[in-house]
Amino acid sequence: MKGRSAAARLLVSILSIFFLGGSAVGGTLIRMQSVYPEKSYGPELLKVFAEKAKEYSGGEVEFKLFWPGQLVSAEEGLDALGKGMIEGLYAASIYYGGTIPEAKVEWLPFNWKDAKDAVEIYTKRGFLAKMREFAAKHDAYYLCPILVGSMGAMTKFPVSKIEDFKGKKIRATGVDGPIAQALGAAPVALVGPEAYTALKTGTIEGTIYPIYTIKTYKFHEVLDHIILPPFHPATPTVVWINLKVWEKLSPKAREALERAGVEILELSAKKSEEWDAEAVDFAKQQNVKVMTLPEGEVKKMKDLFRPIWDKVAEASPGAKELIKILDDFYKGK
Repeated sequence: MKGRSAAARLLVSILSIFFLGGSAVGGTLIRMQSVYPEKSYGPELLKVFAEKAKEYSGGEVEFKLFWPGQLVSAEEGLDALGKGMIEGLYAASIYYGGTIPEAKVEWLPFNWKDAKDAVEIYTKRGFLAKMREFAAKHDAYYLCPILVGSMGAMTKFPVSKIEDFKGKKIRATGVDGPIAQALGAAPVALVGPEAYTALKTGTIEGTIYPIYTIKTYKFHEVLDHIILPPFHPATPTVVWINLKVWEKLSPKAREALERAGVEILELSAKKSEEWDAEAVDFAKQQNVKVMTLPEGEVKKMKDLFRPIWDKVAEASPGAKELIKILDDFYKGK
């Protein structure tokens, strides 16, 4: 059955590519594979971006959006994009941190303070230009980030100081594992949907996940606290385009997509803060306590997390450059 299912998915992908091709009537059709479900926050903004791109380019560029697994899997995304199997990809860069080590800088703990700072760092401090440089090595054009809310700790226990995390079992995967370890917690690797049951049964005592999941995953039923500030403020997802496709676009079309990208980044910053605020308000309504750590404890956490930054900086000269941009931005602040 598994073999038949995989074969069927491959056939659908091949037929989609065959029938849809790579061009729209009088212009360019970009098949954009999203790794996120259509009804989630990021894809809502991706749709707005696609509409703006078509409008600003005068119909010269049109995006057709595909949802998880319809063309390629999340794991295959960057490779498929670079090879031209798809023309567009919507996914967080951290999925491909093994290929693009600089992507890990976008997911360092406390890399920026909030969404407003993130926009300035990307657009006015050279961060976006550098990310494009690194992505181009893999035949991908990093068009723009889309911010989709903050990620932080949500727990069954109160946290007023760092020591309160000590020995606690926290769901923390990927980049969040070292964060949990730095706090003295025991990281547990679980996929997101499994966290609810694990929290309910006591297998874990907290999770590092998007704050809005307090509502969307019904975590308010099994968690008692949201801990602020979030470790990942205004987390970025990315709109990527195959580099050869990008280079073949007319100057007018590229300018149109750049304009749409900047506008959607700015809109996502606003929406990101709204989603965080809505999550906090919902949590309070459900008697989930929102605890904000004192500045002294936050500074201690930043010191504990600095070795994580240093390790990422050692991964590549590019990662070191990006971290310098962040350090320079906050110097003296």
